[in-house]
Amino acid sequence: MSSQKQPKPTIPPPRKNLDPTEWRMYCDLLQDADAPQEEWQRAGRIAEGLQRDPKLVLVNYCPADPLGGTQSNHHLRVGFTWFIGAELTVIESNQLVWWRLEWVRAGFERYPSTDRDRDVEKLIGWNYGTPWELSHPRFHLLQKKRRQLVAKFFDGHAFAELPAEFE
Repeated sequence: MSSQKQPKPTIPPPRKNLDPTEWRMYCDLLQDADAPQEEWQRAGRIAEGLQRDPKLVLVNYCPADPLGGTQSNHHLRVGFTWFIGAELTVIESNQLVWWRLEWVRAGFERYPSTDRDRDVEKLIGWNYGTPWELSHPRFHLLQKKRRQLVAKFFDGHAFAELPAEFE
């Protein structure tokens, strides 16, 4: 008989489930399996995020210069290098993230705009949802990136607060 420890089985996350109870059970399973603390804590934060609101806002990365650098009042800007998609925005970027609704609203406040086209509620409405359901007119273009969208969606729920690099 070998004295070597057998590897612990991997417990897959419930990535197709928006039920916070499922994520809490997943957290418990990870704890019971002696998974690293950061893994089960992340699952717990995802459960809390889903409990608060299962929907998030899809946000796109763009280098600061096209958004106007530090002097810009670009109407789509919600972070130094982050913007929310308008009706005709191509949202095929590889650098998409999901933010909580309050983070997007705070971003619009941090980056005010004098542009008349800025209808914050309409912009949020197009980009507020899940990787399976979003109102943005060009969301269908992202279907090939569903796995990435789902992973980043749960990453967004795992953040207790907006990471500094997103501001």
